[in-house]
Amino acid sequence: MMRHSIKKDVVFEAERPRGKRSRVQGLGKCPLCGKGKILENSRSYYCTEWKSGCKFSLWKDSTEPYGILLDAPKVKRLLKGETLKQIPVVLPQTGERGTADLILSPDHSGRVELMNVTRNIKE
Repeated sequence: MMRHSIKKDVVFEAERPRGKRSRVQGLGKCPLCGKGKILENSRSYYCTEWKSGCKFSLWKDSTEPYGILLDAPKVKRLLKGETLKQIPVVLPQTGERGTADLILSPDHSGRVELMNVTRNIKE
């Protein structure tokens, strides 16, 4: 029986810019590590410093239960520290419609928080 040693500290080589990709602007500066830029892939917004250990990622589907689409313009504003005011929401527990303010979590973990949720009152 062969025994394999497991290497615990994996270090990735720094990426070298290639061609036009080196000019990627990103959506903003990473609020967690402060060094990387936030880029977009098919499922999330992530930090370019992930190979150096930055854990920032904002999942696109994280707000779907509330009927909110997390698109690049919204993420840019959130990364600047803006509060997105009066965003239309659907409360997943009851299906009620309303509005809420959307902010990036103060712990910079990549979570968004709904604040000041207001239900639409039926007359």
